[in-house]
Amino acid sequence: TFVVTIGTILLQTYLGSVSDRVKIKNGAICILYIGSIIFALLLTKSQSSYLPTMIFLTLFMGFFSPIVPLSDDFSIRYLNSNKKYDYGSVRMGGTIGYAAMMLVSGYILNDSYHTIFLLVAITLATGLVMFLFIPGISGEEAADHGVNSKKKSFLQSFRLIAGNHTYFILVAMSVLLSVGESLYNSYYSIYYLTIGGNSRMLGIMQFVCAISEVPCLFVAGRVVQKIGTRKTLAISALFSFFRWVLLYLTTNPVASIYIGLLHGVGFAWSN
Repeated sequence: TFVVTIGTILLQTYLGSVSDRVKIKNGAICILYIGSIIFALLLTKSQSSYLPTMIFLTLFMGFFSPIVPLSDDFSIRYLNSNKKYDYGSVRMGGTIGYAAMMLVSGYILNDSYHTIFLLVAITLATGLVMFLFIPGISGEEAADHGVNSKKKSFLQSFRLIAGNHTYFILVAMSVLLSVGESLYNSYYSIYYLTIGGNSRMLGIMQFVCAISEVPCLFVAGRVVQKIGTRKTLAISALFSFFRWVLLYLTTNPVASIYIGLLHGVGFAWSN
């Protein structure tokens, strides 16, 4: 998990910087979809070999992880040029869709996890086809920030982040939360089965986790305006802390489902 997480962070950062320099952001996101699909399919064939699995999983996560933040960035750019829609509605739709898929996938897998990456590949392929019909959006960083991003190297970007105290803290917090989510996603499903749960109950728990974001998204803007960004992030981190501790303490699979309600504040308010 450590190797996969570190590899994912490095690859995600690099791919994000590449995305900022391309003229059309759609192309970069499509490449991420294609890379994710390829390595998901390779993972369906290499699950009995440790080293190939680790390599393919690192590459899969490296391509897959940037899809969500870059899609959010794409949505914001698109909505800025099209006032017909608002970001809150788009984000809400994504959350509800994710929650529904978690519920459905739990019943599809039915404790047979060897097909999970095939299901992921099919889902990503569907998303790729749908994404091909979206109008192109410029991804030139210079257009938004007045900077010639083509002259910036990856190392210079890293130095810029390290030299900004506030931004560095935010990145460090994001890394810590990502490690927590990565460990949870990697191991909790296995642990959940040992305490009497099954794939259907796991799907219900993930559904509850995702749907808990909905009310939090409704009030997130007002919370930030009232107490500020720093306190909002601190509260989200506190909720994540209590969530991990409670999951550690409980051995009841049903109680774990209710604990998933803490996910909303911990995740939605930190993103």
